[in-house]
This record gives sequence, C-alpha cells and structure tokens, in this order.
Amino acid sequence: MKSYLLIIPLLAILVPAIAQKGGKEIPRPPASGIYDEESANSQTSAREITIGELQELILFLASDEMKGRETGSEHDSLAALYIRDQFKHAGTDLLFDDGFQYYRVIGDRYSGDGSRMLINGSDATFGEDFMPLPLSDSREFEGSILFAGYGLKVSSDQLTWDDYQGQSLQGKWVLVFTDYPARSKHASAFAEQDDLQGKLLHAQDMGAEGVLLVVPSEELAEDDLKDWLEFKRKPAMKMAVIQITRNLADQILQTSITNGAQGIPSSIEKIEDMINTRDIPLVFDLPVQVEARTDLHTAYLNTRNVVAMIPGSDPTLQSEHLVLGAHFDHLG
Repeated sequence: MKSYLLIIPLLAILVPAIAQKGGKEIPRPPASGIYDEESANSQTSAREITIGELQELILFLASDEMKGRETGSEHDSLAALYIRDQFKHAGTDLLFDDGFQYYRVIGDRYSGDGSRMLINGSDATFGEDFMPLPLSDSREFEGSILFAGYGLKVSSDQLTWDDYQGQSLQGKWVLVFTDYPARSKHASAFAEQDDLQGKLLHAQDMGAEGVLLVVPSEELAEDDLKDWLEFKRKPAMKMAVIQITRNLADQILQTSITNGAQGIPSSIEKIEDMINTRDIPLVFDLPVQVEARTDLHTAYLNTRNVVAMIPGSDPTLQSEHLVLGAHFDHLG
C-alpha cells in the first residue's frame, strides 16, 4: 500500500498553521474548480475549505468510475494524477519526479510448471494432491518428515502448549495442520494464536527446509486444495510451503507404518480427533522420504507514491519536518 505525504483534507487545517509561523500566507490557486480565483490570490487570510469542496474531492476518488483504485491499476494511476494536481494547485512543492515516487509491488505469486513431489519415489499429482502456497520459495529438497500437530507454541496465562516438544527441524519437512484445535477445551486460547504466517515463520526459525500443510476437516469438510489468495501479494519465505490433501497425508502415514513406524494412526483425521479430544500435543517422526521441487514465480505491478512538501518559514522550526501519510489505493 502507498502513502502521500500531505493529505488533502488536512491542508485546510495545516497550511495556515505552518504559513503563519513566518507571517506569510501560502496562496491556494484553483484546483480543478475547488478553489476560486479570489481565494487563490489572497495573501492576507486563510480561507477555510468547505464541506462541499471536501465532498467533491472524496466523491471523485470514491466514485464507481474509479473502480476501487486497485494497486497498480489504471485507476490507481488516475487517482495519483488527480492528487498530484491537487497538491500542485494548492501551491505545494512537488518532490521526486514531479510529485511521483515510482516503485513496484508484488502483484501475484504463482506456481509454474516445474513443481513436483515424490513420496518414497511415487509421484503425487500437482494440483490434485499438492500445491505450493504463494508464500513458498523456489527450491528442491528431499528429506524425512516430522509430524507436529498444529505447529503451535503457546505460552499464556490460559495455556502452555508446544507441538514441537523440543524436536529438531533441521534438514526436515514438518507436517502440520492449518488452523487450531477448534474442539479442544482450550479452543479460545488457541484462537488467539490463529496466524498461519506466524506459524510458518516459527517453523522456518526452527530450521525447517519445508512445511507440508494439511487443512483439518474442522476447517474444510471437502478435501480440496485452497487458493490462498490472501498470500498472493506476500513476499516468499525462506523455505518450501506446500499444501497436501488429507488423502495424500493418509498415504504418507500408511507408508510410514509399512516402513516400520509403530503406534501412529493410519489416517490424518484420526490424529486430528485425538488432539482435539485428548488435549495433548502429538509429535513423531515419519520414516518417509519426500522429494519436492517448488517452482514459484512473481509478477510485479508498477505504482507510485504522491509526495509534496510545504516548506516551513520559521527560523527555529524550518529544519523540522512533519510527515502526513494516507493510502489512496484500495482493493479494487
């Protein structure tokens, strides 16, 4: 999101206060019909902006024709031009490139054709069994798995809980549920920790090479892959992050049992139920090798800040700066 350093509705309040420090009024030339010529040429008194003038500014930016001003869109640019012209007509000093500070933001993170996964040498199907999240980086890694419940570490007045139980994640995949144990008697305390990105950062800090996410049936009844739109414009993490279906998780558990693992349930939904009903963390190694390649790409959007300045004239205060900022882009 972007900010411009002077907010138009505040100019009517702040410009006279700043100008009067030096005893000189800053003129307000006409701005798209907002300021009349008599007021624009006045050098002796500050004219208060009217409600009607504010409405004209706001209604233009909020109009249906602006189509939400999504970042990087044509209408985001149109809003920037409009605001820049308001600053120019108000007599401010435009900074950077005629008032514009250009930069780019992440517009989309998406998987390419090179993503793949093998479970003990058997192919899983991209788009059906697994899908890298937009948060994933691009890498290739093979390793064993540590199952660590919901991947939570909670220390509060209500609850102390550690799904990792001191286990090392160095050089491993970690398999965890998204969300939190919703049927647990501690559900309210868990809900305060319902932050998937924070959960992933914790696994990354612990040295995990990658995270395999399973959506519990409590969160999503259908065993489908999610689109994770909320992460499309987030920067990549320093590890692989992949959602797998509950069906693929079951295959991993059953392969582990075949490989000699003892005392573990044969289905991920049984594990989900155990954690929710027993209220104890479950953590165990799975003797399965997962080889995966994540192929993520980034599409960027070009956008800009609008930046202007009203110079101070007070000998004592002119070297100090007051920065005002606001967003003018939106979600579209």
